[in-house]
Amino acid sequence: MNIKNINTIWTFAIAIMMSSLLISCGGTKDLTTQAYTGVDNSLLWKIEGKKLDQPSYLYGTIHMIESQDFFLPDGTLSAVDASSRLVFEIDMTEMSDMSGATELMKSAFMKDNLTLKDLLSADEYSMVNDHFTKMGLPLFLFERMKPMFLTVFASSDFDPNGLKNGSIKSYEMEFMEMATQSSKPVAGLETIEFQMSIFDSIPYENQAKMLVETVKNGDTGSDTFKDMVDIYKKQDLDGMITMISEDE
Repeated sequence: MNIKNINTIWTFAIAIMMSSLLISCGGTKDLTTQAYTGVDNSLLWKIEGKKLDQPSYLYGTIHMIESQDFFLPDGTLSAVDASSRLVFEIDMTEMSDMSGATELMKSAFMKDNLTLKDLLSADEYSMVNDHFTKMGLPLFLFERMKPMFLTVFASSDFDPNGLKNGSIKSYEMEFMEMATQSSKPVAGLETIEFQMSIFDSIPYENQAKMLVETVKNGDTGSDTFKDMVDIYKKQDLDGMITMISEDE
């Protein structure tokens, strides 16, 4: 596997794992005043209380989004500016560390020299292989990769060069750039190892079935993602909850 292919896998491994952002110390919705009948439409929440010396801000991110759909709600930049540090789901500085990258790449592959051919029927493998070939991603490069990773790659919304050419943006990377420019420290709520262990908690056979279903669904999956983005842009938290609860 050459360096270009490794970089592609590594870039999207980052995108797979990142999600929420806690800005310690702006919408600015107060959690303490929420009724139980629903929540206000806001991706940005202020957390404060009598026993807290300083407020924090919680921001809900989406892993990847088309650049044309990227936006920041009112108050977000003010919240970042007022914060003493940014806390991500995982420590973003670890993602740029070569030792961390090496360990992540190792954990992205199946154990016991298993390959995708060991998990799929001949017809299923042929279908998946054709799908990846059409995307310009030769499947032989990913034979030993855990099927859950391949499921993300197989999505019709996946653009191998999206982050590089600017057609796709990552909220986490945007926030990380803000932290870097303002010299704010960053931290993580979870480790890379813990994130990767989630993949191992699902049997490879089940992961392979998910991959096949994703390829079979084709444009259906794309429509679902577009619906998700629309709900996200509306900051409709109740809509997100409904969509997740209805998803089999």
